Amino acid sequence: MAVKKTENEISQQITENNIQFIQSEVIDLHGVTKTLVTSSKYFLRQLRNNGGWLHITSAIMGISMDSEPLDGTGIAMEIDNQNVDFKPDLQSFCILPWLEETSAPTASIMCDLELKGRDLEYWRVCCRQQCKAQIQNLTATGYSLFSAFEYEFYLVEKGTFKPIFDVTNIYSDVFVDEIRPFVYETMKTLDDMGITTEMFTPEFAPGQLELTLSPDFGVKSVDNAMRYKKVVKAMAKKHGMEALFLSKPYPDESGSSNHFNHSLWHTTEKTNAFSDPDKPYKLSAICMNWIGGLQEHSKALASLFWANMNCFERCKPGTFAPTNNSWGFDNRTICYRVKNDSPSVTYVENRIPGAGSNPYLVTAGCLIAGMDGIKRNLKPKSEPFVGNLYEVDVLPEGIESLPKSFEESLKCLQEDEVLSKELGDVFIKAFSALRNDEIKKCNENFENDEQRFEYYRKLYGKFL
Repeated sequence: MAVKKTENEISQQITENNIQFIQSEVIDLHGVTKTLVTSSKYFLRQLRNNGGWLHITSAIMGISMDSEPLDGTGIAMEIDNQNVDFKPDLQSFCILPWLEETSAPTASIMCDLELKGRDLEYWRVCCRQQCKAQIQNLTATGYSLFSAFEYEFYLVEKGTFKPIFDVTNIYSDVFVDEIRPFVYETMKTLDDMGITTEMFTPEFAPGQLELTLSPDFGVKSVDNAMRYKKVVKAMAKKHGMEALFLSKPYPDESGSSNHFNHSLWHTTEKTNAFSDPDKPYKLSAICMNWIGGLQEHSKALASLFWANMNCFERCKPGTFAPTNNSWGFDNRTICYRVKNDSPSVTYVENRIPGAGSNPYLVTAGCLIAGMDGIKRNLKPKSEPFVGNLYEVDVLPEGIESLPKSFEESLKCLQEDEVLSKELGDVFIKAFSALRNDEIKKCNENFENDEQRFEYYRKLYGKFL
């Protein structure tokens, strides 16, 4: 258990490291980081006077991906665009190492949102608070979340969306040699920030890479995912490139995944609650309930896991991305891939999310569905699948297809009573308005796939 950071300790850290600026950050409903930059002196004054709270217009959670104010969100014009408060989470305070040796040493702190003076659960449109609320619900049942996100991304030439390599050979050390300074500085920077890296490798497509992270407990692993993207983008820029976290940036190349690897641990005993060597498949009853909950809600979860129109483009047959709610063991053609190598390394790999997904909503959705499985004692809807599921003409009993369109996934979310209740009406209304705006814009008449994907790259490329 990490030691809690206090205001005095953060103040001391700012002073000792000569931190000049603080980035206070929230994540919007698109998964984009919104930042307020203040001097460290102003931040410390705010920290002493009112806990470090800052103010910004409520419209930040009710604008489109291209910053167009939208009607119907319930959280912008409908509440007069009044101010909301950034409430910093002191436990997330972190120095940004690549800026330490500059004239502007900077630290980052993750924030939650609060709206005062209104009978409105505005906090529900803050993805991080949705995530934390579900983690707290899980903690109340005696379990802790142990998880990590597994990102793939593309490196592209600066100022273009052209991959840095024009050929591919998966795992080849030739590509490692060509970008070794970027790789090493990225890994070292993350490690210096307390985000433990595991393995780096070139992936299937030209310029596509993967760098995995070690799991952590609670919301820290989700914060790690957002900061991972920040570091990769910063290091790419430093080395004359850009990093692209799109789920499907090119129509004819591999999509980039963001698998969510997770397990539950007994909070008191500090043991893996998914493992039971004496049970079939060496999986506990809790794990089987969890899989049952994920399968039960998969159609609605798809809307949260895909997050945007481009994410939906990734989940097609034959792409190592799932098209149904199957489960099984160490099988890359299924949806929920279970690893049970040992009692401590037993977990579920959710293969639906892509690189453009919002990790806070992915986590919140998984926890809601999994906890519903435990509460209702749900069993898996199907047997664990063995073989290549892409080659099956008729899905086995209990396995259901994921929604055939992004519109269908949103409708499934709205109609799922468990998810809608837990996420709240305020969230569902705002999330639906933003997604419907994207659906309308992305369904415009493009002449071909390349035009549509060029639109995706311009809309999402720099910000996700």
